[in-house]
Amino acid sequence: MNTKQHPEILKAWNERCKILAEGRKRYAEGGRLCAEGHKLCAEGHKLQAEGRKLHAEGRKIFINKVIEVHGNIKIEWKGDSYHLDNGEMYTT
Repeated sequence: MNTKQHPEILKAWNERCKILAEGRKRYAEGGRLCAEGHKLCAEGHKLQAEGRKLHAEGRKIFINKVIEVHGNIKIEWKGDSYHLDNGEMYTT
């Protein structure tokens, strides 16, 4: 390209290059943030699974203790409480 004849074209070309470079930079940053988001989401899922495991373990301990104290008794879960055949109720 003859820069003496077309300085406005060269100026537009340089501006284009700057914009493309900025676009690539932002695209890369978006990819980095997306990867970080995926990492945080995976960590959240791991914590949720751990919480479900602990919750189930707590229920198992409670039910085993009720069976130990009352023998073979029917236990029914209603909303946020356990109801036993003998009329007792335990709220969580």
